[in-house]
Amino acid sequence: MIQEILRRSKEEIKIISIRLGTDSDGFYCGYVKDFNESFVILQHFTKFGKHDGLMIEKLENIVSIEFEDEYTRAMAYIIENNILLDFEDNVHVALNDSENWAHEFLAPLSKKDDLMAAIQINSDSFYTGLLLDVSAGHVMLNLIGKDGQDEGKSIYKLEDITSIRLNDIEDRRRLILYRWRLSRK
Repeated sequence: MIQEILRRSKEEIKIISIRLGTDSDGFYCGYVKDFNESFVILQHFTKFGKHDGLMIEKLENIVSIEFEDEYTRAMAYIIENNILLDFEDNVHVALNDSENWAHEFLAPLSKKDDLMAAIQINSDSFYTGLLLDVSAGHVMLNLIGKDGQDEGKSIYKLEDITSIRLNDIEDRRRLILYRWRLSRK
């Protein structure tokens, strides 16, 4: 069964994910360059779809192989379209010393369907999504998951925001996958 999946990945350049039992970071995504009864050579890709060298691994170290799932489909799309991640839209924000600094930064950017924002709440977690609306005291995001999943809308208090990230490569990846998912519906 494993040999068949490896063969298909090699012949059809199908993206697969390989989990290793050797450590907690043993997760690789790519396509098979070659394999035999003992080893596999995988063309590995970063989560941004960029070539990331070859992984040579013993088959006995592989715990599971995932294929034809949402993650590998998303990765195949990112690999095919990774050049889109290289283009960062110019976002212009003005510095301010206002007590209402988060509102001053975010309000002019709201309702842009091509801009992702990540806000950090109380110096803890970041929440990432499309900036839907900003009022005097709140911000509304359409949250977008790491692989472009629509995670619904959430409202946060502006006073709780401790940091803002705009349009970084992780956010651009989310937006590309979000749009791809919408186009598949």
